[in-house]
Amino acid sequence: MTEREWLTAERPWQMINFARERASARKLRLFSCACCRSALNEFAPGIAERALVAAELFADSALKTGTLEHVLHTLDASASAAGRDANSIGYLLHLLDACRVACFPSNPGDMARDVAQSAAYAAADLPLFASGSREPAELLAEFAAQCELLRCIIGNPFAPVSFDPGWRTSDAVALAQSMYESRDFSAMPILADALQEAGCENEQVLAHCRDARDHARGCWVCDALLARS
Repeated sequence: MTEREWLTAERPWQMINFARERASARKLRLFSCACCRSALNEFAPGIAERALVAAELFADSALKTGTLEHVLHTLDASASAAGRDANSIGYLLHLLDACRVACFPSNPGDMARDVAQSAAYAAADLPLFASGSREPAELLAEFAAQCELLRCIIGNPFAPVSFDPGWRTSDAVALAQSMYESRDFSAMPILADALQEAGCENEQVLAHCRDARDHARGCWVCDALLARS
């Protein structure tokens, strides 16, 4: 994969294959969780949110494997019940399937593609369509959004940024930690100002903070500030 392809991709498949050899298991699992979160709406069952919290905690080594497996069993039961209900074919079934795969304790790099596809179908509220059919515009929009999530979480692997320890001021770190814990990244432009005050003039860092895109847990700038990988 080339840098241009990474920066302009509108389908995540090649990016996922490229990232799985280079990104940490934590980042790949957080990408899967972010894909699932993009599909949550008022019709999502409570188990979906609880499962994603568990998967995120597991990614940060804050949850035991046995607990995650218990959540997975609960999801299995919910997915089986949804599969027996003809009215559930579509959003609910795709969402539960995506959350299930995001909770698999095994290597998340092997699962990210399946999560992304199921989550995109859920977010677009589409049934499965036959192979060879033209992909609906709603689905293509979800795939493009997932590419943005990957770029948010992994950054540009062709141009990695070396973070100056001096940028890790108490204000910048506190902002990054607060956004990470709350999953509310609306303060990213404020983080850019804090980084500039700390002496950061790196355009890649500042542009990412000021970008209007959706950010997610695992955002490469916040991770760098919090010394997470």
